[in-house]
Amino acid sequence: MYFRNWKVALPSLILWLGGVVCACKATQVQATTVMSGTVNAPNISLYIKIFWGLTVAQSIFTTGGYSYFVQLLCAEAARPSLARSTSMAN
Repeated sequence: MYFRNWKVALPSLILWLGGVVCACKATQVQATTVMSGTVNAPNISLYIKIFWGLTVAQSIFTTGGYSYFVQLLCAEAARPSLARSTSMAN
């Protein structure tokens, strides 16, 4: 999909790494907090919100990339090629 171009894959990778960092930080905060809290606790809710925001952004970015790639393939398939037109003429 990325035609071996890291400039295209890098934003998705950065978003994924950001999500991993936020999940690790939320886990660390939850594990070291003295009082038992839930996911909605104020000390952890920021990391959870950032994690889900990064996850949604990565999904949108990746889905857009895939749909663009499919459009390129469809346009390539719809374009008549020289090999196909000569074989059909025979």
